[in-house]
Amino acid sequence: MPAPIHLRVQQVGSSCWFEVSWGQGQRTSRTLEFPAELGQLLTRWQTQYLHFYRTVHLPLTKTSEEMQPKPAEPGSSNLSDWSGGSNSDSLSDSLRGKSGGSGNLSAPPIDWRGELANREAQLLHEFNRWLRREELYDIRAAIAQAAQATAALGQVPVNLYLTCDPTNLARFPWEAWELGTEFAGPPLRIVRVAANLRHPTRPPKLRRRARILVIVGHDERLDLQTDERLLRSHFRRDDLRVIGWREGGDIEALEVEIKQALTDPRGWDVLFFAGHSNEAPLAGGELGIAPKTFMTISAIAPQLAIAIDRGLQFALFNSCKGLDIANSLLDLGFSQVAVMREPIHNRVAQAFLIQFLQGLTQRLDVHQSLVQATHTLRAEQNITYPSAHLVPSFFCHPATQPYTLPAPPRLRPKLHEFIAVAGLIGLSLSPSMQDWLLGQRLLVQAQYRNITRQVATGAPPVLMVQIDPESVRRAGLQTPWPMDRTYLAQLVERLSALEAKVIGIDYLLDQPQPDQDTQLTAALQTAQRQYGTRFVLSSSYDTQANHWLRPMAMFLHPNWALAGDADLYGEPNAQVYHAPLELSGELGAVPPFSYQVARLAQAQWHPKRPPPTPIRPGLLTRLGYDVQQMWLHPIVDFSLPPDRMFQKVPAWQVFDPNPPDVLKRVFESAVMIVPGGYDEAGLEPGQDNLALPEALRYWRHQQNPPDLRDTLPAGEMHAYLFQHFLTGRFATPIPDAWMILTAAIATKLTLGLLGPPLPNRRGLLALTGGTALYALASLQLFVSAWAIALPIVLPAVTVWIYVIPWLWSSRRR
Repeated sequence: MPAPIHLRVQQVGSSCWFEVSWGQGQRTSRTLEFPAELGQLLTRWQTQYLHFYRTVHLPLTKTSEEMQPKPAEPGSSNLSDWSGGSNSDSLSDSLRGKSGGSGNLSAPPIDWRGELANREAQLLHEFNRWLRREELYDIRAAIAQAAQATAALGQVPVNLYLTCDPTNLARFPWEAWELGTEFAGPPLRIVRVAANLRHPTRPPKLRRRARILVIVGHDERLDLQTDERLLRSHFRRDDLRVIGWREGGDIEALEVEIKQALTDPRGWDVLFFAGHSNEAPLAGGELGIAPKTFMTISAIAPQLAIAIDRGLQFALFNSCKGLDIANSLLDLGFSQVAVMREPIHNRVAQAFLIQFLQGLTQRLDVHQSLVQATHTLRAEQNITYPSAHLVPSFFCHPATQPYTLPAPPRLRPKLHEFIAVAGLIGLSLSPSMQDWLLGQRLLVQAQYRNITRQVATGAPPVLMVQIDPESVRRAGLQTPWPMDRTYLAQLVERLSALEAKVIGIDYLLDQPQPDQDTQLTAALQTAQRQYGTRFVLSSSYDTQANHWLRPMAMFLHPNWALAGDADLYGEPNAQVYHAPLELSGELGAVPPFSYQVARLAQAQWHPKRPPPTPIRPGLLTRLGYDVQQMWLHPIVDFSLPPDRMFQKVPAWQVFDPNPPDVLKRVFESAVMIVPGGYDEAGLEPGQDNLALPEALRYWRHQQNPPDLRDTLPAGEMHAYLFQHFLTGRFATPIPDAWMILTAAIATKLTLGLLGPPLPNRRGLLALTGGTALYALASLQLFVSAWAIALPIVLPAVTVWIYVIPWLWSSRRR
């Protein structure tokens, strides 16, 4: 790599010595007379610049879209509209530096903007005309030749490192030198270099996230809080530390805090300063940190040296007259500094900071960000802030690359991560594995509910009248399949006499039984006529014959006897059952049996309320069906204890002359006449006896005495569904595959942002604690009104697969 192109300009008396060095030790030099009128033009521009920003009212800088300024009224002071509302006339009211003078203007109104534009044009014209003198032709040609060689190596744009001595020469706007117009070649950028560089560059410390220290000076007349808000809006809170004066604070304590912050063992990458500053050649510049209190660079030089050793790379001083600050910091060992060479108006400083931060957070380096900000000031905001684009300068050690914010972590997985995540997702897509995992999830949820006592209280609003084996025996039913309709008629007569208002019969009445149908029909009609009882009768869809098995027409009536689909969703040996959905879009579809019972019960108890809302499969759920997945399909929540979901009595007790109390209050409940576990129950013998979910087994074992039945009668599942439809609360499981992928991406991103791994013990404790917190949060989310079932095991395994190797890497460091 060739040496950087370095131009040194030194003034001695009335002459300037130019020397350019490049390539493999090549150099050439020339001497050029410095015109006295050029210095006068700089002074006139500076004077006019100060008059403009002292006299013209500028808008608040709240966004990057700047408003137009308004000229001051003759003889009035508008400084109270600037920074903080002070009525002082001093120059420092609006500029981030000490006043160079004060006074009131009594002359007639002047077009300060036009005057400033003229002075700027004169200065730049004469400055570039001087640099285009024939005596410097060899210098310019050498720079162009070196720039072409550098660009040929792919280094575009090309930097020209400029050192000016003395400081008065550095005050000129060298960044505005029209250096590329004479020779065809790549674009050139001016990078300033301090006259003294006594320290070698240090390799940058690589961090996964930038650490930024912000020192906010104080002046009640300046709106420095805007700078702080801008910085906070562009960086993470954990990456940013802001130090500044607070009303009533102790100045000595603030100085100590600044010094301690600079020497933070974790180190910093970037230092921002906003507030007053000024030149102080013997002290390296001074910073206003508190009311009437300045801290010199030399006073904090030891702390700055420590900060540099610990990784501090770049500093931005968004304040006035920073040439001495930049030179002293580079001499201390800083690699790059951005300053304002002239006094800077508070609004201009904020407008510059907005553009600079936008470039920085778009991952431009600090030099590119500064160039972009000054270009915006010149091209878009020059009317609002004239000449402001001439003020910022970037200083950098020639052997240093401008600082760029760390790149966000790469989400591309490593090979072992890809294999593990792909394997877990493949495992989670197995229907049997999904069912088992969700069954265990409901078991843990039931245990959590029991431990935390988060179960409903009060009597359930549904009564299960179960025709159990004892009822079959007492009724003398020799063949309970199909169920004797005379027995059903007797139950209807007795329950309606007890004032049951809604009765669901979970027996299919699609085939005629001539000797018994008349009795059942009469019982239904009498119950409706005398007691106002309404009925839901079981229906089913025959998938082989592709048609509905409905109750015979003699049993149905559109106003008080409705059909309901009694089919349930779940495999024969399932751990989990899914809620039946109302397929109202299909021709001839029948709503679920439990939904119909809930709808009639709602109308009976709360006639002014709208009926329960049926659930319908969403788009993702329907897409899941196509790939044999039950994505987001609601499930029956067996984490709720059965004694809080329904009351039950065996059918034989309905005929007891002294019935139990629950039958005496049957008018308060919806009643379901259902099979109670006898062997022949179901459309096919035994089909109604379902596999027992583990969560329900847990609750049965909590009863006193324990319920040791090993099957789940379908009627009890109807009772759960009745409650779900009545309350509108269905549990929605989030697919494991979705959460595995989410956990993989989130963990990968988090590890990238965390930086170096924690020590093994602390990291393992954090991982264990985080897993436990996620599990508890998932369990509580399920209990909440949202009833969302987040998977726990496979997402947690995914996180551990990512984190354990990351923690292990700390042992190899």
